[in-house]
Amino acid sequence: MSCAADGTNINQKRRRGDTVMFLVEVVDYDSDTRVETPIDITGYQFWVTVKNDTDDSDADAVVQITRSNPHDDPTDGVTSLTIPATTTVSMGGTYFYDVQMEDTLGNITTLISGIVTGK
Repeated sequence: MSCAADGTNINQKRRRGDTVMFLVEVVDYDSDTRVETPIDITGYQFWVTVKNDTDDSDADAVVQITRSNPHDDPTDGVTSLTIPATTTVSMGGTYFYDVQMEDTLGNITTLISGIVTGK
């Protein structure tokens, strides 16, 4: 799954015990030329947070996976976040998730969010 830095909402259904990977590609999009230019994400931090309720604090999250350097391909704006199968095996039910990034200036952006249902 690729994530666009526009706060997209995507609802998903997943099987318990499956590995869940979020592939993140950070680009600058020029709406006039319709050209995407990769942003160098060296020094950026990314995280995926899964909660029982949107009002839960990050400290009360069911899962939170963080990724900073090294990224998959930082100069081309590519990183990934993986929730291992050993974590999702006990995740039956409905959860709320988001993927966020923090740039080198400390700006935090929600890239994608939604509801995930585990069966």
